[in-house]
Amino acid sequence: MLDTLFSINKLSYKPLNILIVDSNHRDRIILEKAIEINRPNHEIYVAENLEQVFLLMYSEVKLDIIFFDIEPQADLDDLTIAQAIAPDTAFIHWSKCQHPEIIELLHEMGINSFCLKDSEPRVILEAIEMSQSHPKFLYLDERLGECLPLLC
Repeated sequence: MLDTLFSINKLSYKPLNILIVDSNHRDRIILEKAIEINRPNHEIYVAENLEQVFLLMYSEVKLDIIFFDIEPQADLDDLTIAQAIAPDTAFIHWSKCQHPEIIELLHEMGINSFCLKDSEPRVILEAIEMSQSHPKFLYLDERLGECLPLLC
């Protein structure tokens, strides 16, 4: 009886449309596979530049989550435009960048989820789930703990 009540098959996740934006093909594939293996019901899109992102955003696809990487020297105006086009889309900063100032700036822009490119799949999945269930809550890879005082 308990087997039927708590069957692993009963666990399901709302299918999401997830976009991975990264100029590095290898990094895009690694993240795509990590999500695909653990949440096969999610639809994954990939883009290598902002032009492709904007084309997808203007199409009929409703994006639930965008994983993106901002380098310190990047222009943040494009991120602001993307947020304006898709205000209900969750943005997850997925980067090697651990500069507290960049994390603080992105948080001030409304980004609440931060993962490192070498984060374990568990961290990536937690960020996805948190961004959907509690979009206003802050989610940090535990290795970004030194940034926490700047964000509170």
